[in-house]
Amino acid sequence: MLHEQPPPAPGRPQLRAILALAPGLSTVGVFLAWGHASGGYFPEAWYAGGLFLVALFLIVLLAWPDGMFCGIQRGTLLALVAFAGFTMWSYLSIVWADVRGDAWDGANRTALYLIVFTLFAMWRWTPAGGLILLGVFTTGVCLLGVGTLVSAAWSDNVRDYYISGRLADPVGYANGNAALFVLAFWPALFLASRREVPPLLRPLLLAIAGILLQLAVLPQSRGAAATFPFIILAYFGLVPSRLRSLVFLAPAGLALAAAFPRLLEAGSETGGSGLAAGARSAAAVIAISGASLFAAGLALVAVDVRFEISRRVRRGAALGVGVAAAALLATAIVVAAPSADLSRRASAAWDEFSSGTHPASGSRRLVSGFETNRADMWRVALQEFQEHPVEGIGAENYAVAYVRDRDSDEETLYPHSLPLQILAQTGLIGAALMVGFLVAAIATAHAALRRQRGLARGTSALGIVMFTSWFLHASIDWLWELPALSAPALGFLALAGSIGRPRRSVGPSSLSAALLAFAAVAVAISFAFPWLSAREARYAARAWRFDPAVTARLERARRLNPLSDRPDLTAGSIARLRQDWDGMGAAYARALERNPHNWYAHLQLALARSQQGRRADALEEVEEARLLNPSEPVLALVSDWLRRDRPVNIAAISRIFLERHDRVTR
Repeated sequence: MLHEQPPPAPGRPQLRAILALAPGLSTVGVFLAWGHASGGYFPEAWYAGGLFLVALFLIVLLAWPDGMFCGIQRGTLLALVAFAGFTMWSYLSIVWADVRGDAWDGANRTALYLIVFTLFAMWRWTPAGGLILLGVFTTGVCLLGVGTLVSAAWSDNVRDYYISGRLADPVGYANGNAALFVLAFWPALFLASRREVPPLLRPLLLAIAGILLQLAVLPQSRGAAATFPFIILAYFGLVPSRLRSLVFLAPAGLALAAAFPRLLEAGSETGGSGLAAGARSAAAVIAISGASLFAAGLALVAVDVRFEISRRVRRGAALGVGVAAAALLATAIVVAAPSADLSRRASAAWDEFSSGTHPASGSRRLVSGFETNRADMWRVALQEFQEHPVEGIGAENYAVAYVRDRDSDEETLYPHSLPLQILAQTGLIGAALMVGFLVAAIATAHAALRRQRGLARGTSALGIVMFTSWFLHASIDWLWELPALSAPALGFLALAGSIGRPRRSVGPSSLSAALLAFAAVAVAISFAFPWLSAREARYAARAWRFDPAVTARLERARRLNPLSDRPDLTAGSIARLRQDWDGMGAAYARALERNPHNWYAHLQLALARSQQGRRADALEEVEEARLLNPSEPVLALVSDWLRRDRPVNIAAISRIFLERHDRVTR
């Protein structure tokens, strides 16, 4: 029933404020931990964080139920229902998915994001509390980035931090790295520009904003560069005090312009010594920029706290800036149009984009053009949607279709587009549920923004801007699988709609609280078994040389996750390294019982059969692999060896895959 929120206990407001922030700060801590652990991509990391968040959800639900339901709005409830429906549909897709183990992981990851969104959406956040969370997040990401760059610059294995001359750590994926730095840039800029923030912190936040902007250059992400202008438009369209933000953006932009050439060249040499020198050069440039921005911030804040500009002047200045920007853009178009064949350039850009060639690496990548294999990836995703329009192919089951139908030489697990991924994997039903969630969540956040003023309005606007930053980049890249990016984007969108809710609350009934608790426990169980299985398999892969118990641990991993082929794939790899051909054949045969669509397992089983003298069986397995991956040149090579009755050189096959891995990751 409806009742007034009880007033805070006299004399203890600070303790209550700290307790009110505890769930959010704990969740942000998990986000940063994922950022440090390869973006939370690997199951051992994101399952562990997910179990912690489920436990946190249960604690908050049971210990402070009114806090979770305080003034919850209809739009928030609609968003939660739609997201829960999408999550349940993802779990249901395990039934028809080709690779059920991957579908289970995909559904669990969706449930993780639902938990994060629920934690933020059902709590009533104050504007100050929301900004504290955003400040902790942006500072933590900056420390992660700076720490990674410094470690790379003075590391004996500097190449471990880079992929093709692009800074890949801490996330482990260069484009994801850039997306994380850009995501954290917006709250740093906003907080630096606000008078409500303590004056001593504002110069530091301006330095953080500039550092994050420069760190975002080092991964050489064309996706981040392409989406950044649209996010700027969203920021200045939504965030209040635009002129103030523009004043603080200017020094960060100037610092970036000055540092850009050195940052662009930091990864031009992909050798170890060249990368180390580039990393040290980038670190020095960023350190100088950070110190300069801190000094500029001190000057700006000193002026800001002493002088008050009237609203009329601010509005006039903002209008003047807008008119000047529009005039500059119009002039550029008028000047450029007669001197350039725009249609020819557009056609050339499209040809580059759809050519299916690999982009340039290192310093040439960011300005190299539009070469990519995304057009081919999107084609296959649309093809799968056309063949399975209603139900989709199952959560995270794109990889099988792509290696079978690709025109490129790239083997990707994801379609590099969140909208197409949802369509292909969950069909129209999943897409409708996700669209319903997004519409309800964004509408709720926008409604909160419109009814607020000042700091509260800015906090809601920031949540929308950060979600926009993530969603635009995720539409042309695979960011959904990186919890260090997706979880904060969804969480801060939920926070945007929860700022300044009314203090009236709807106390949860015993039945609804019990249902929520039961659902959380069910999710925890669904997380626990794959997590424990992944831990056992990972340990076995590392410890097989000295621990004779790895066989038993892999068997335990098989029992813990009856849908995954990972334990058997690990067992097969260990047996191959031991030249135990019978054990290798048995392990890969078990893996194929769980996932008959794994072309690599078919190949490895063929290699084992060839060593056992069973050439006919080996050739049959190779042909099965070729049906699943017709563009793989190694399969043609092994097939030729078998048909000519020549010895199959397993060491040579391993070298080919190792050299291919080195080309991709270096």
